[in-house]
Amino acid sequence: MNRKKSIAHKLLDAIGLFEIHKLIAKHINQHHADIVVDYDLSLLRSAHLIGAPKIGFFHFRPKRFRNGGTNKLRRIGERLKHYQKLVVLCDEMYEEACFVWPHLKDKLLVLPNPVDLDSLLKKSACSIDFPENLTPGEYFVSVARLTHQKNIHLLLRSFAKARELGCKWSLAIIGDGEDRVDLLDLSKKLGLEEAVYFLGYQTNPHPYLAKAGGFVMSSREEGFPVSLLEGMALGCPIISLACPTGPTDILQNGKLGKLISFTEDNPDELGLAMFEISNNAALRKNYAEESKLFSQNFSSQKIAHQLMSLLRDIASNQRP
Repeated sequence: MNRKKSIAHKLLDAIGLFEIHKLIAKHINQHHADIVVDYDLSLLRSAHLIGAPKIGFFHFRPKRFRNGGTNKLRRIGERLKHYQKLVVLCDEMYEEACFVWPHLKDKLLVLPNPVDLDSLLKKSACSIDFPENLTPGEYFVSVARLTHQKNIHLLLRSFAKARELGCKWSLAIIGDGEDRVDLLDLSKKLGLEEAVYFLGYQTNPHPYLAKAGGFVMSSREEGFPVSLLEGMALGCPIISLACPTGPTDILQNGKLGKLISFTEDNPDELGLAMFEISNNAALRKNYAEESKLFSQNFSSQKIAHQLMSLLRDIASNQRP
C-alpha cells in the first residue's frame, strides 16, 4: 500500500521483494525437488532462480493477469519462459494466452479444474433451512460474490424482464459483497422484493443448486467458473452470458445450456432466456441430462490422472 505514496516506498518494496524471492528460491532448491508445481504463479519472480523444472497454473484471464497493461504483460511473458509447462483451464484461455504470449505457445496446455463429484452429491443432499416461499424446481439461483465483476445488477434487471414476459419463478441470490446494499435498493426499485431472496454467504450452497430450476450467471468475466460445472453435475439447467472466459467451453457453445451473447448492460436476451427456461420443462430436462453426463469429464479422478501424466512427462524429459 505504501509503495503508491512515493518513489522511496516503491524502491524499498522492490528491494524487499527481490530479497524475499531469492530466499524462496534458495529454500526450494535445498529440497532438490523433481518438479515444482506453482499452482497460482506466485513464484513468477523466483522462477529464474529455481533449478527444478516448473509447471505454472493460470486461474484468471491471461489478458487481465495481475491487471497488466501491454508492457507489464510483456515483462510477465519473459518471466514465464522459465517454466517448462503452463496450464490454462479451458480452450478460450489457451487462445487468449497464445495471443498475449505467442512465444509461449509450445509450453501451454489445457487442463481444467476438477469437480469432486462424490463430495458434491453428498453436500447437495444435506438438509438446510429452505425459505418457505421458495418452491423447489421453480426458482433461479445465482451463486456469486456481490461485486462489480459478477454484475448482479444485470441479473436483477434481466429477472425483471423475465417477470414482465410472464415468468412466475423466484430468484435466490447466494453470496455477499460490497454491492449488497445497492442490489437491495435496485430490487425494490424494480418491484422484486417478494420474488428475490438474498440468502447471503452459504457454507454449503449445493442443496439450493440441486433444487433449483435454473442456474444463472451474469459475470463480466471469469477464469473457469467451476460453479457452472457443479450446477451441471447436480442436474441444474444453466443460463450464462458468454463472457470471457469459460462459459462458452463449459456449455459447449450452447449445446448444454442457454449461452447468451455477452453484454454488460442489456437485460433483454438474458431475461428472455430465463422466461423460456421457466416455461419449457422438456428443455430443462434435456439440459439436465446432457449436463450430468458432460460433468463426468471433470471428475477429480480423471483430472488427477491427466495431471499425473503431465508430471511424469515433464520428469522424463528432464532426465539425462
